Amino acid sequence: MKFKNENAKRLARKNNPPTSKQSAKKMKTKPMQMQVYEIIKSFKNGCISEQVIKKYMKKKPLFETSSITARYSELERLGLIEFAGVKKASTNRNQRIMRAL
Repeated sequence: MKFKNENAKRLARKNNPPTSKQSAKKMKTKPMQMQVYEIIKSFKNGCISEQVIKKYMKKKPLFETSSITARYSELERLGLIEFAGVKKASTNRNQRIMRAL
């Protein structure tokens, strides 16, 4: 697989304070990319973010959901997942269906 740590410039906005930029440089996204990818891959017919978050939180209940959802675009850029349609979540809002490639 071609997982990689995300570029720090993508993790912190230009107008963020210096402390955020320093934290972004130290952040290792590769392990989380791998975990999120494995969860998406476990759903043979694709899944939505709500399902990924629910399954991830069973392993690590104190994790921020924004850290999970940020991995989706990284995985798409790496060519590891695709977005294929939409499905209603329990909130009655549409979420994109993700599939592992």
